[in-house]
Amino acid sequence: MTHPTSCERAKNHLCKCGGCAGTLHGWPGTLELIREPQNRESLHHNSERAWNAAQRSLSRRGPTNKLRRAAISTAKSSIVDWLAGSVADPPDSAASIETELLATAGEALSKAVFDALCEALGASNSRERRAKLAADHFFCALLAGISCSMQEIQEIFDQAARDVATALASYSILDSKTTRTTEALVATVVAEASVKCVNKLIENLTAVQQFKHLQQALQVLALMSCPAPERHPAVQTCALKPLGEPLVSELVQERLKLALPDWNK
Repeated sequence: MTHPTSCERAKNHLCKCGGCAGTLHGWPGTLELIREPQNRESLHHNSERAWNAAQRSLSRRGPTNKLRRAAISTAKSSIVDWLAGSVADPPDSAASIETELLATAGEALSKAVFDALCEALGASNSRERRAKLAADHFFCALLAGISCSMQEIQEIFDQAARDVATALASYSILDSKTTRTTEALVATVVAEASVKCVNKLIENLTAVQQFKHLQQALQVLALMSCPAPERHPAVQTCALKPLGEPLVSELVQERLKLALPDWNK
């Protein structure tokens, strides 16, 4: 598809691109920023300036949309800086893996989704219809939904590992002649140690690592493709929040907590 670079490098908070229906909004520009130190510095400077301005205009009625936008902008800048580490770090670094997956997943999903969309629209497929879908956050909502589904799978898997470890720990002390209080204490301690050990073993499995890397890449893709994450709760919950702790500094974390009251829920 022919597509304007203004959409791929978009900085505004609205997408009405009838060319791509939002599937190429923002994220290709993020990949370019990873290799452009000067533009990353400009992004950081602008996001910090926006945050300072938003703080000065903070009202007693609570966080404003301006503050939410500024906080998320500083988070995006932090994530871009982390991804930029792939340029200097060894090829097997976490940032390098995420960057490669971001590019691969972005290209594959944007094409697959756009082609399927055009086929599904049939006779009603037009630039106007696709522009409406872009304005309605069609693509980033889809990515956010996938990210949340993957998170649910991960949580089920983690809980299953905990259940197995707890059962094993409990079974191992059934024949103990110690008191019930001691049994309970030992069971808890052993269960926790078992869970940590099992999880560590699981995390070393290639398939699980690939799942987690892909999950994180899709979260980045959802955040960077969203025209206005400050007004898109699904992107905040399914993409920004899971990315926050591992990729964003403590300072930016505090900003997100201040700007997004539901952050800790």
